[in-house]
Formats: sequence, C-alpha cells, structure tokens
Amino acid sequence: MRPNPSLNRTRYGRRRGLVSSNVRGQVSVAVPLQNIRSFIMKRLYLLGALLVGFWGVQAGTLEGEMAAKRGDYKLALEEFVRAASNGDAEAANYVGWMYLAGRGVPTNYGEALRWYRLAAQAGHRVAQNNLGHMYRTGLGVTRDFGEARRLFEKSVEQGYPEAKANLALLYCNGEGVPKDLALCAKWNREAANDGNAQAQFAMAVLSIGGAGIPKDEVEALWWAEKAAAQGHAGARTWVRIMQKESQANSSPNPSVNTDSAR
Repeated sequence: MRPNPSLNRTRYGRRRGLVSSNVRGQVSVAVPLQNIRSFIMKRLYLLGALLVGFWGVQAGTLEGEMAAKRGDYKLALEEFVRAASNGDAEAANYVGWMYLAGRGVPTNYGEALRWYRLAAQAGHRVAQNNLGHMYRTGLGVTRDFGEARRLFEKSVEQGYPEAKANLALLYCNGEGVPKDLALCAKWNREAANDGNAQAQFAMAVLSIGGAGIPKDEVEALWWAEKAAAQGHAGARTWVRIMQKESQANSSPNPSVNTDSAR
C-alpha cells in the first residue's frame, strides 16, 4: 500500500518533538538608527537560514517522489531518508512505506515501524493510519488492537478516509472492541462518502444483508457500482452478477405446454 502524500508538510525535531515551520505574527522592535543596518542584515541572515532549511527539506521529499515515480527506488530512499533526517514527517512516512513494501531495500518491518512511528508522533495522519495497520495485523510487532484503534482515531481526527475504513473494520469484526454493526456501518459510510472504494464495497455488503443498516438492494447496487468505478475487483464481480440476475428476472419466462395436441 503506497502512502498517500499529504499537502501539509509536518516537521519534527530530533530532540524537541514537533517543530512548527510557520511564522506567527510580527515582532515590533525599537532599534537605534545607527544599528538599523546591522539589525536588517541579521534578520536577513536568519531568514535566509530558515528558507534554506525549509526548502531543503521540501526538495528532498519532492525529489524522492519523482525518483519513485520513475521506479528508481534506491535514489528515492536516499532522498527520503535525507529529508526525514532533517525533520520532514512526510518523507519519514515514505521511508516507512519503502521498508514495508520492500522498495529499494529488503522488506524490514522493524524499520518500517520505526519510521512510521517517527512520522506518526509528529502528527502525520497517513503514518498514524499505516502504523495502526501494522499493530492491527501484527506486522513486525505484537498484535495490539487497542493501539491500532488509538492510532486510527488520531488519523480520523484529521479526516483521513482510510483510517475511517480501518476503524470500521475493528467494529465490524469486534477486534479490541465489542462487535457493533451500527458503528461498523457509520464509519464505513463516512469513509465511503469520502471516496474510499473498500468502504463503498463494505456498504454494499452491509446494505444487501441489512447489517447495521436497513436492507436495501438498490442502495447495495449503488455502492457496489461506485466501488467498481474505482477499480475494486470484488465490487466489479458483484455488479456483473447482480446485473445478470436482474436481467434474468426481467426476461420473459416462456410457458411450456406439455399437453399433447389432440
């Protein structure tokens, strides 16, 4: 699963945790006229240092993304690690994915966990979801539904659709929480409305069976078609089957007269 890039480039510090790259407000300082030149030069120097640090992080991540698109995963990993080491949580999330998927490096769940955790602690919503997935499935770590739920909820707070779908799974299957089909349907519907294909297919399954929501075959087909339009294999198969059944039910049923003509 390739992590979706986030438009918000969250940064983290090596020792002090989350670091904001935003400049808040303006500071008014009374400066003697004879010191104005020195004051301005110092400010420009500091501004230049900030810009070099900020854009250097951005460039490493963007270069890594372009390298990954070309299939040059070795270079992509180098760029992502460089950017992540300078505090870019987006890059750290990518490094986690590369170790998880074995892109440019042998699969290493321990390293994937380490990088995902670093990005998740900085508030990166995709990394929070990805780390939650590893705890839910027990990839490289002892399976922990409680921790998975905590991470999914953190990601959901930031509106990430995949985290909503994963949270729904916990309630659908009763993993670390009492099985609750109403909450299963609630979170699947939210994710489905956000465009998540897996959640749309789940809504089709819940609708056809009346699980957690009223049974509705029309709505089931509607959700299945939406998921199929996004390439969901299970939904495509189901839509074909339902369309064939609909055609069979609507076709005339010829009457066979077994009486012999006399």
